[in-house]
Amino acid sequence: MHEVLPHPNIQAQSSPLLSSAPALPEFSVNQFVNGNFANFDAQYDVNGPLPKTGTLFISHGVHINYPRTMTKSEQTTFETDFVKSVHDKWSNKHLLVLNEPGFSAYQCNVDVTSRIEKNPDDAHTVINVVKPKGEKRFRPRVSGIDRQKNSETTHTAKLDFRDPTIEQKNQINTPDLIKDVGNFDFDSDRINSDCQKDIDEIASFIKQNAPQRDPQICTFSLGYTGRASSQGSKAYNKKLSERRMMAVGKILDALPGFCLSFLVAAGEEEATEDAEFRRVSVGVFLENSRQPKETTQNLAAHEFGHMIGLGDEYVETAPKIPGSSARFLGDKPSHYDAVKSLIDQAAADELIVQSSANIMSLGNEVKRGHYVFFVAAIDVMTRPEIQQATGKPDAKWQVV
Repeated sequence: MHEVLPHPNIQAQSSPLLSSAPALPEFSVNQFVNGNFANFDAQYDVNGPLPKTGTLFISHGVHINYPRTMTKSEQTTFETDFVKSVHDKWSNKHLLVLNEPGFSAYQCNVDVTSRIEKNPDDAHTVINVVKPKGEKRFRPRVSGIDRQKNSETTHTAKLDFRDPTIEQKNQINTPDLIKDVGNFDFDSDRINSDCQKDIDEIASFIKQNAPQRDPQICTFSLGYTGRASSQGSKAYNKKLSERRMMAVGKILDALPGFCLSFLVAAGEEEATEDAEFRRVSVGVFLENSRQPKETTQNLAAHEFGHMIGLGDEYVETAPKIPGSSARFLGDKPSHYDAVKSLIDQAAADELIVQSSANIMSLGNEVKRGHYVFFVAAIDVMTRPEIQQATGKPDAKWQVV
């Protein structure tokens, strides 16, 4: 075979298909700073575009008041351990990623710190430390307050002096599936088509995950929370929620392998007139589940979640703290809608009220949805540049 040489008079030309595409816009600054977020200050140190990784620094100021019964050594331990627990439990659990079409791709870590402020007006949260007599711990609490003129303070807190240092052990019973059955028709316990669809999905999950050759062998249990919207009397709505549970249980309790069920008639408690409360929340508990049964929690890190605006995610049907709201299995926490809007549905559903290892429930696990206010901050800081470059007003960072 002979080699074919190009004609000497023919010039090689580059194909337009091989020419490099125009470079996508990049951030024009190395740093974004915003100290105006209600519950923290934020600074994004830009590094990128990919594969370089920048850092979003979150700083929450606290002023700490100690009781006279605490020694200087105990005060130093509390302060040091509080700062450490916040940083260790909340930092670098997830990446923030920008994949906006028409703009270069970026990603960043999240570094969360709590700084100690001498002046209470410079602090986002004023913490009053409690040192109880005896071994029984004081149950910590965080309360929101309106920001006053010339003050940064948005929350006050009461913490036990051991909260940052000694983790609390908790027994948990996490469902393998949580699914709402509904919406029921108004003032009805009849299983309509929407309810039947949800029941079929629960039954399918059970059949796929708890099969037994012997149908008499116990393989799953069910937890039911009956709900009702707030129209009508409380007594009537509680009875209505019971009837709805019975209607759902009549179908699911008949499946092979059923062990037992737990029923809570929540009725209209903490409900509104919204149709979403015409439901039964069902938790499926598999006998062969690998879900942890025990966890530990750093209570200071949990309360820090409240300081930045997150609500509780654990079940508490009879609140012990005056003014607290009851929470039932399957309820949505206060930050659910924000997570759904700013991150996604899957991240929001991970935070449904239950007895779990989530940091806003009974453990230390920071889920994607717990970064909702951090991703909102970087969205606000960077959107003007992205919008100017792309013409799109709805640029959105993702939490991965």
